Amino acid sequence: MDPVIDVNQKKIVRLYGAFGAGLVFSMVPLWSAALVSAVLVTGVLIIAYVLRTDAEHGSLSENHMTFIIRTIWIGSFLALITTAAASVYFFKALDNTPLQPCAEAILSMASGMSDPTAMERTIDNFMAMPCWATYWQKNLMIFIIGGVIAAGPILIYFIVRYVRGLTRAIKGYRVANPKAWF
Repeated sequence: MDPVIDVNQKKIVRLYGAFGAGLVFSMVPLWSAALVSAVLVTGVLIIAYVLRTDAEHGSLSENHMTFIIRTIWIGSFLALITTAAASVYFFKALDNTPLQPCAEAILSMASGMSDPTAMERTIDNFMAMPCWATYWQKNLMIFIIGGVIAAGPILIYFIVRYVRGLTRAIKGYRVANPKAWF
C-alpha cells in the first residue's frame, strides 16, 4: 500500500530532485557540468523562495523551502571559507621552481617583440614546454590535497543536508530546525 502524497509534498520532493541533480553535476570535473550545476542550484534557490512565499506559515512546504534556502546560502558561505583555506595552502605549498626555465625562455623570446600575434605564439609555446609535466608531477599531491580542502567539506555538508531534507520530505515530515546551520 502506497502512502498518500499530497501535491505540495510532490513539489518538495521534485525540488529536492533538482537540487540533487545539481549536486551530482557539481562533482563532474567538466566546466559544462559545473555550469549545469550552477543553473540547477540557482533555479532551485529561486523556486524555493517563490514556493516559500506562497506557502502557509508553518506548513510542510514553508519548512522545507526554508531548509533548502538556508542549505544553499550557508553552503555557499562555507565554500568561500574552504576556497580561501585551499588558496592559502596552495600559496604556501606549491613548488613553482620547475616552471623557472620555461619562464626564462619565454622572457628571452618575448623581449623586443611588438607584434601581439608573436606574443600569443610565444605563450602557446610556453604551455607546450616540457616544464609543465615536471610541474604537475612535482605538485600533483598538493593539487589533490588542495582540492579536498576546497571541495570535501562542502560536498559533505550539502550531501548530509540533502539526504536529511529529502528523507523527511518523502515521509511527509518537517525538518526539526530548518534554520540551523548543521
